[in-house]
Amino acid sequence: LPGLPGALPHKCRLKYEDEEEEEEEEEEEEEEEEEEEEEEEEEEEEEEEEEEEEEEEEEEEEEEEEEEEEEEEEEEEEEGI
Repeated sequence: LPGLPGALPHKCRLKYEDEEEEEEEEEEEEEEEEEEEEEEEEEEEEEEEEEEEEEEEEEEEEEEEEEEEEEEEEEEEEEGI
């Protein structure tokens, strides 16, 4: 129907719709990539936090062991006196 505003020939309309679909797919892919990156960053942060917690626990255990050893040495010295 020539002369109607917005009436595109069939081939042009299909091409336009294909381009729109491609743009939408690209946007969806970009959003998915961003979500994946965010998830990876969150996982890395969680891993770092877990590692820090483990290190702190190990340090606390070492300190406790050292304190126990010192107490034992003091007791042995007192008994030896």
